[in-house]
Amino acid sequence: VKSIESGRSKELANTVSDIRSMAYLGKYYAFKISGATHTALFRTTGERSEQQEAVAELSFALEFWKQYVGSAMQQYRNPLWTNRVGTVDWMQLTDEVKKDIDIARQL
Repeated sequence: VKSIESGRSKELANTVSDIRSMAYLGKYYAFKISGATHTALFRTTGERSEQQEAVAELSFALEFWKQYVGSAMQQYRNPLWTNRVGTVDWMQLTDEVKKDIDIARQL
């Protein structure tokens, strides 16, 4: 009975970890989309406040991306093979996330 309970506890812990990871990923996308919106507004209006807001939102996105990667790497290997897109390397993608901030800054 004890091994069944510990197995369920591990399964529950893994499920909670997956949920936490997906929550971080959701926050990342929310801030990324907001940052992209402010970037587009800056390109359209030239308002520096929109550029500042874009950089701030994309910086928040980066922080949530890092939390996502840290959480996911506790349970999964990096890089990870997926049938849909092939190899996914979270550490390499972190550099791409940082580039979004650079793009908004350099407009």
